[in-house]
Amino acid sequence: MKLALVSIITSQLADGAAANTVQATLTDNADAIQPGAVVNFTADNGATVTPTSALTDANGQVTVSLISSTVGASTLTATAADGATASIQVYFVAVPAPVIEIADPEPTVSVAPVALSPLETMKADFDKVVAFIEHGIEVLGKDAEADLVALKNKFLL
Repeated sequence: MKLALVSIITSQLADGAAANTVQATLTDNADAIQPGAVVNFTADNGATVTPTSALTDANGQVTVSLISSTVGASTLTATAADGATASIQVYFVAVPAPVIEIADPEPTVSVAPVALSPLETMKADFDKVVAFIEHGIEVLGKDAEADLVALKNKFLL
């Protein structure tokens, strides 16, 4: 008998949950598939194999999963009932470190706006009107000054 192992999924996280997947195919010496044959599996480096023993399907294949919390290579070994063996390495990678947000060392302090006196409020409003008219003249030209003043009187005061 001949066993062939193929890694379907490898390089999963070593988080005890993510699974690497390996497919075993059992054939005889003439390469004829062997359905219904028992294949046993073991792994090293702290990896857990599921299932540890299974019958090959109609295609002479068994698929197993390996999970681990140990970073690095794990060797999966498959053994057929007649003693034929095959091994393959799968890899588990480190779980990324969690991102820790650091609070702003100097929190911003919001200052409430200071209330203006009635005179200061009128002056601020007047400055806005003058800025409005000057900007309008720059954009529309000197001929628009009368229209801008009329708009100011209608909407700004």
